[in-house]
Amino acid sequence: MPKQFTCPHCGATTDIADGDAGAASSCSEAATAASPDGKKGKSKRWRWLVYFLLFMYFIGCDAIGIGMSLFLPAVQAAREAARRAQCENNLKEIGKAIEKYHQANGCFPPAFIADKDGKPMHSWRVLILPYLGEERLFAEYRMDEPWDSPHNAALADRMPSVCWCPSCAASIPQTSYAMLVGPHAISDGPTSRCKNDIQGKSSEKIMVAEAASASIHWMSPCDLKAEKMSFAINRMNCADRLKVHDIGSCHAWGANALFCDGSVRLLDRESTDAKKLAAMTCIDGMEIVPGGQ
Repeated sequence: MPKQFTCPHCGATTDIADGDAGAASSCSEAATAASPDGKKGKSKRWRWLVYFLLFMYFIGCDAIGIGMSLFLPAVQAAREAARRAQCENNLKEIGKAIEKYHQANGCFPPAFIADKDGKPMHSWRVLILPYLGEERLFAEYRMDEPWDSPHNAALADRMPSVCWCPSCAASIPQTSYAMLVGPHAISDGPTSRCKNDIQGKSSEKIMVAEAASASIHWMSPCDLKAEKMSFAINRMNCADRLKVHDIGSCHAWGANALFCDGSVRLLDRESTDAKKLAAMTCIDGMEIVPGGQ
């Protein structure tokens, strides 16, 4: 049966037989009239299939993006919780080493050992090395030289892993933990204290706490001076430098602290007020009054 064919080039209409080639009177281009189930119909179906697949692809990408945006915060929170748990475990290991030191020497390690002129020479972090399983490192450390002598400084990159909190950007040779030092703290500096010197519950007296971003070299005889503390936890953002005399961490909720009984607890930044924290730093009952120094 003849069919009308419209030339796509000139627009002229011509009657042709189904499947035959015809030409418009005004041009020399030939065309073939396709039947309804011919190639033209198939081309349209493939085109719509491609459109549908592209549509579904972009919908899927959007769904994945939304899912990831909801899932990533949970992943990040889980990772930080794991890092905080590792930080807590670090302090527990330090507490065990200090306890072993006390058993061997009858006292806690002093914050530092001074030279003949009274200048801080060696840190408590060095003194507990044998009790952290670092006997070889301690044997190589020269106690007759300052902590930053050329020989001792060469050992800096061998800092024990328990001296560093994984939530902190800074690492070797900076430590994340410092002892509280002062006339009423666990050590006044060069003087050792023992368990009998603690008045009140040892589980309520802080020995060591996080001092993130204070830039303390792990071998340096430098720590937190209790009488200069602000008694605020995480007072500044971790992106900034925390003052050396403040307890602070890179954890959002607060900072971990090692107590005199060997326990480790998180000092919540919201619920731990200044008076309570000041009382935790004093082991002899002579409590510091916040803001009075």
